[in-house]
Amino acid sequence: MPGGNARELGWVLAGQTTAFLLCAPFGGVIADRFGRVRMLGLMDMVAGTTLTIQALWFFHGHVPFGVMFTCNAIYGATWGVFWPAFSGFTPSIIPEEKLQAGNSLIKFSENSAIIG
Repeated sequence: MPGGNARELGWVLAGQTTAFLLCAPFGGVIADRFGRVRMLGLMDMVAGTTLTIQALWFFHGHVPFGVMFTCNAIYGATWGVFWPAFSGFTPSIIPEEKLQAGNSLIKFSENSAIIG
């Protein structure tokens, strides 16, 4: 971004990481309390909405620091709830004898998407 600097990027990434680390220990508890499937869907919708808002600002040509920091902090918080819920959900849909293969497939897909 024009006018951006490494310090601001560091703050944005720190906000995202801090929000994730604050929410992750409670993500499984939240998912157990409100339902894993419900939390997976809700966290995906919230994360998608915040990333859409950020993308619209990028298309506008300038993303204010506050918008970028807030969107990424919310995104980090949603992933802090999503991942514990997802890791608890996976064993409930895959038979125990196929759990290792299922987890391998999930990780392969995730890593392929990241590389892609």
